[in-house]
Amino acid sequence: MSTVTVAEPVAESDPRPESTAAAQPSEASGKRERRKAVDVYQPSPLPETPTLTVPEGRGSKLRDIPNVNFKLGKITGRDELTEHLHNVLYRRKGAAAQRKKAVLDFSGFVFDDAIRETELEARTGALGKHTLEVLHKLMDVLDVPRGTGSKSDKIAALLTFLEAPRQTRDSDLAAQAAKKRAAASKKREREAQKDAKVKKAGPTKSKGDEEASTLPIQGPEAVDQPEILKMSTEQLRADIEAILKEKSEEELSQLTSKQIQRLLGEKYGFEVRPRKAEITSIAQSYALSRLDGADGQE
Repeated sequence: MSTVTVAEPVAESDPRPESTAAAQPSEASGKRERRKAVDVYQPSPLPETPTLTVPEGRGSKLRDIPNVNFKLGKITGRDELTEHLHNVLYRRKGAAAQRKKAVLDFSGFVFDDAIRETELEARTGALGKHTLEVLHKLMDVLDVPRGTGSKSDKIAALLTFLEAPRQTRDSDLAAQAAKKRAAASKKREREAQKDAKVKKAGPTKSKGDEEASTLPIQGPEAVDQPEILKMSTEQLRADIEAILKEKSEEELSQLTSKQIQRLLGEKYGFEVRPRKAEITSIAQSYALSRLDGADGQE
């Protein structure tokens, strides 16, 4: 009797990576592996910037003083000058977003009697570290007159003003600036209107064009022209020389262009000014020629 040997089946290997295969639940045990919990990072909220409480002082708020409010309106809370001013008022730089509002709300120092001298000395020392240029900028923005005193005098003037801020002069800088803007706007409008008129009128005539326009016009167009413009240059020259020949050398040397025009107008019986330049040139040429000839004969 023969014996038959049967080979046991070989289990097929899992084609997936070991990590993937290991992550699957075991069929034999029937249990599912538990995943590890992952902590999620939660950023902590940023601390809020504390709001500065501005106490009521004995003076006017800087925002209520027209000239100071006008000048502070030209700078921002991030401006170095605003930072310097905030430091003088509150002895701290302050947050840039709140700095300008705190400056505008300031109405004077509020100190207890026990610490008054200490606080003023601290601010005097802080101001003393600044250059004279910075002190002048602080005085200008607060509309405090610079004066002609020393650096310590200017610091004293600043602190005196800040103890009880008030309007230092009657002039309104904002109104003056508005007038200047209005005047500049009107000037631009006038120039624009002038340019528009020039453009509409066309190009201006040059001196050569003006002289050419005084020359006699021939043909049908001469009908509407002044009589003097209808005459030829040769005729005009002959008539001028005829008038001047009757004058002596002394009279000729004293004769003016206006007198020559009058004499020529009396001869023609009409206005000769449209050819004033040409008449003067012809008369001068004749007079010089005649006077030079007289000098040569002597």
